[in-house]
Amino acid sequence: VDVMPTIGEEKYSEDNRIPERDQRGLPEEDALRRDLTIGALLLRVQRSAAAGDGSDAALEYELFDFYGGVDDICKGMLRSPCPVNKTVEEVAEIVLRTDEEKELAKILKIKELPPEEAVQILWWSKVLIDDPLRICRAFRFAAKFKFELHPAFWMAVPFALEPLRTKVAGSRKFTEYHKIGGYGFKACSDFFELAFSRTFGAEGSLRLASALLGGQDGKGQARMLSQVKSFNVDVFRELAETVKPQGTFDGVELLGELMAAAVAAAEFEGVEDAASQLTKACDGMCVSNAMREAGLSPWRAYAAMMSEPPLPNSLDCRMGSQTWWGRLG
Repeated sequence: VDVMPTIGEEKYSEDNRIPERDQRGLPEEDALRRDLTIGALLLRVQRSAAAGDGSDAALEYELFDFYGGVDDICKGMLRSPCPVNKTVEEVAEIVLRTDEEKELAKILKIKELPPEEAVQILWWSKVLIDDPLRICRAFRFAAKFKFELHPAFWMAVPFALEPLRTKVAGSRKFTEYHKIGGYGFKACSDFFELAFSRTFGAEGSLRLASALLGGQDGKGQARMLSQVKSFNVDVFRELAETVKPQGTFDGVELLGELMAAAVAAAEFEGVEDAASQLTKACDGMCVSNAMREAGLSPWRAYAAMMSEPPLPNSLDCRMGSQTWWGRLG
């Protein structure tokens, strides 16, 4: 029995993350289309010619690792497969399909990098552009296995931020985040901190959060976070500590509370306040009422204290365009 798939080249349209697949590919081609090397390991199982008793002992196993997946597992590293026999120019010809992508590659000075590094970044950007949900999956696997994302990931992500906003349904993003919420407080808080604090683009003007959090609501309307102008990591960590679960926890509610903490610690473009930003993101991801209520409940509590003078040892937290008093400990 040969359980090794042999799907070859995948072709993606600009407005769809579901590919057309060539079923006549080689094993190396099948492994190359995977989004991470840890998922590009192929196993051939066949019956031994010398044994005929039908037992498991009569089976032979052969592992195919074309792109260094075993080594990455040993290192605790998440990395995409990339071609091993193509030059930077050949990969750039395949990957950089628009004027915007070519200009971004110039801004990032990718072709000035060592060839192996440049090929890794360019191919990973193709992987993410083809299916931007892979950005969310990479965060999920990093949280699940406590693996590190290869540095090339952060160079590849800017190519796929706009496709992530426009090609991926918010409900599909939320499916990935729901799983992250189940991995516990640290995994979840690390995810939101990265989403809001990591900057991209010219002069660090872009952040992941506005592409990660939101999508099309139930009526097909785009509902996304506005672009994040700034993010106060210290305030986020203080707020996050106030919702840190003791003992058992509900992953969905934890997601809502920590997303609220991140939104509260951010300043956005436009005039909408923090609660409105949170509501937009929840609408766009079609989240459950439990997550929405968990996220909005801190604002209701803080709003109730608005008429009270600040108490000793309270923290003045910046929430959107308004200042709220919240007792944090």
